[in-house]
Amino acid sequence: MVSLPAATTAMSAASVPFTFGDEQARTAPRIVAQQTAEMFCYLWYSSSLATPATRAKRSHIHPPRSPQDSARLALQLSPAPAFVDFVLRLLDTTQVSQSVIVLGLHYVYRLKESAVLSFGQAGSENRVAVVALMLANKFVDE
Repeated sequence: MVSLPAATTAMSAASVPFTFGDEQARTAPRIVAQQTAEMFCYLWYSSSLATPATRAKRSHIHPPRSPQDSARLALQLSPAPAFVDFVLRLLDTTQVSQSVIVLGLHYVYRLKESAVLSFGQAGSENRVAVVALMLANKFVDE
């Protein structure tokens, strides 16, 4: 039997931020996934990121306060639980850094800012999140 030095066995709970049974350690990835999913949905389903000239071009497509706008608003402000679980699995599998997540969100912002006809459909946020994170990871790695 191997015995550990006294200094190793006398570690205080304060020196170890997360232990195996720690509730905070188990919920931290879920919180990151929840906030990432919220930001992806907020950006993807937003219709107010465009410049005034681009908004004028969009105004004839969906009149203000149409049923599409209210459905998009619901998706924008509250991501589906399935999408949060998807983002959790995606982030857990890929182990991307926070800078990749932020850059992926920036790519979605730039897409919505420049694309005149990019209205997100329900369920399309999965593809956008995967592509944005894939491109961001590729950029950060090289």
